[in-house]
Amino acid sequence: MSRWGPWRAAERRLGRIVAVARIETLRLIRDRVAISLIALVPVVQIVLFGYAVNLDPKNVRIAIAGSDVSSVERAARIVGETGYFRIAGLGVPPGAAEMMAAECQRVRRRGGRHRRRERQGERSRRSDDASGRR
Repeated sequence: MSRWGPWRAAERRLGRIVAVARIETLRLIRDRVAISLIALVPVVQIVLFGYAVNLDPKNVRIAIAGSDVSSVERAARIVGETGYFRIAGLGVPPGAAEMMAAECQRVRRRGGRHRRRERQGERSRRSDDASGRR
């Protein structure tokens, strides 16, 4: 076997790859649906992520735990200036902050239907109070 044997085999494989790529490119150029999808999907994503999806969190509830009053107040001032957070507890003991976080998670998991039912119950109680019924 000559020393050019492996190179010739690699050259043939590369030639096959180029031929398949050429054929697929020609098929793609002729397929108007595929071309429109290739152009349309990125445009839709740009519009969607540029305008419709807002990745800036606002009014995230947090609790600041600590025993040193000056450091807690300084942290609260810095966090409050960002505009992203709403302070739910200030200077709470560390265990209480964890319990507050767990409570927030539990309320969030209950979902919208439960909150809607609570609001409807409040409305019906208000209307009963206004009409004088009990």
